[in-house]
Amino acid sequence: MSVGTPVIALDVNHLPTLIGDGDGGVIVAQTSGHAGLWRAADQLLHDPVRYKRISRVGYYRARDYRPAHIAGQLLKVVS
Repeated sequence: MSVGTPVIALDVNHLPTLIGDGDGGVIVAQTSGHAGLWRAADQLLHDPVRYKRISRVGYYRARDYRPAHIAGQLLKVVS
């Protein structure tokens, strides 16, 4: 995400929250397995407008998880 590449991931643990389905990436149901990941990648690669939108949103979303940003947030909470 931080380099402008969309993320495609299974819906396990906190990945949907971190990535954001349709925002910074594509979340695939865990029951779909690797075939679901391939389908999602294929669909995304054949839709350049969606690819570009998800890439851009993911890039800016990833900025919220930079170490300097997280440290600043922590200092606000404990100060």
